[in-house]
This record gives sequence, C-alpha cells and structure tokens, in this order.
Amino acid sequence: MASSPQDTLPLPADASLLMVPHCLLLVEPGQARVELLALENFLGYTRLDLAAPGAVAAKVHPGDAAAFGELLAGQPLPDGLQNLLMRSRAGEWERVQARLFSLLRDEQGRFAQGALLIVPVSAMKLVLRSFMDNEARYRAVVRQATVGITVMDVDGRLTEWNDAFAEITGYTADEMLGRLVWEIEALMTPPGVAAQLSVENRVRTVQQGAKATWFGRRVPFRVLRKDGIERTVEAVYFHIHTPAGMMIGMVAQDITEPKAAEAA
Repeated sequence: MASSPQDTLPLPADASLLMVPHCLLLVEPGQARVELLALENFLGYTRLDLAAPGAVAAKVHPGDAAAFGELLAGQPLPDGLQNLLMRSRAGEWERVQARLFSLLRDEQGRFAQGALLIVPVSAMKLVLRSFMDNEARYRAVVRQATVGITVMDVDGRLTEWNDAFAEITGYTADEMLGRLVWEIEALMTPPGVAAQLSVENRVRTVQQGAKATWFGRRVPFRVLRKDGIERTVEAVYFHIHTPAGMMIGMVAQDITEPKAAEAA
C-alpha cells in the first residue's frame, strides 16, 4: 500500500515509545513471535490474541502482505520504516509503522535474527503531539506508566525510575536515581542467586560497539524487594542513541503470579 508523506512519523528512540500500545516481534528465519505488547494492548488485541504462529501476519492487509513478508525475512527499508495497514480487533483497517532493528547475521552474512517493532500511527501522533517540546509532560507520563521503566545513562547511572518500578521493587526513585545500575543489581539479587543479568559486563560490551543479542528479548529474573520479598520480573531492554553515547532502558513487569499459575 502506498503511503503519503504525512503518514510517515519518526519513531522515537526513547522511553516515550513505551507509552504507546505497540507490538514487538522477535524475528528469525521462518518464524516470528510476540515478545512484548506494551500496555498489553495493540489495536485492541492482547498478547494471547497474537500468540499463535502467524497471528500478527494474518492481521496485515493483503496489499501489504509482501512488504510484511520482506520484513520477516530480515529485509529492512533504507529509511528503516515501513507503512502498513492492519485490521484492528474492531474490524477497522488502521495504519501502522514497522521498523526492523537489532539485525544479526550468521558467518555467511545471512539473516539470523532481528526485532520488529510495529506501532499504530494514530497512537504515535498523539504521543508526538503531547510530548513535543514538553519534557515535563514526558517525564510525568513515564512516571505514571503502568509498566516499570528504568533508563541508565552512558556511565551506567540511573536517570529514570518510574512509580511502577518502585512498586515492583519497593525502592523509590529518590533512593535509586544517580546510582550505578550494577550496584542496584547487587542490592536486589536474592541471597544465593548468582548475578543473573551481568549488567555491568553487558553495558560495557554494548558501549564498546558489540552487538547486543539481548535487546528486544524478554529476560526473566528474580529480584529481592526492599521488604525482603522475592519477586519474578520479566524485562525487555531497548537502546537510546545520543550524541554522548548509547543509553540503555528497560521496561519490566512483575510476572510472579502468572508464573506461579503456570507451574501449578
């Protein structure tokens, strides 16, 4: 489907994206699976609605099926963005933007893995309108998000720690902002559990230009809350390119109860 210039919006490379209902797919040759539905809502669908193989592709307009197939085959556009039409749960066709990133290739240069981000244009317009030239409002939305959000700067110090993450961990932003993330990892790792994320090594490796295979993937780990209670958290990492270097963010959800229910 052809798209007009006004339909093309720059997807923000920062935490504001987490305020928008979007779908993140992990793409590998021959398969794609939903890794994250931000706010558990994408065009009216939940993660369960899109869990079956091919469920997301089935929502793509027939006229855009070939373009979507190219994205699944690891073929991004030169400008990085692909405009598509997808059917919402209400049965209406809505324009979305898709971007393939964090591409990995094997030793022969063949596509091995990537992350595909799909964002409704209507939702992105609302975010851009709300956040444009208004940092205070942006920070207010980050603080009030229903998912936990943290962001570390190029030195590994926390610059964001929202209310939802404070609720998950029991630690407030005042207690955490400005601290090194690996210090916090040591503080919140349960006794007898080896460091699960190796945060310092991962951050340093990425800042030195190495590929981060863990970007865009769901990473489960255990945390020790301030009150001594252990919880299971699932996180997805994203990167933010700045003139000073790469910052790293994380969106997290407490999955303790769902995980226990699965094991029952």
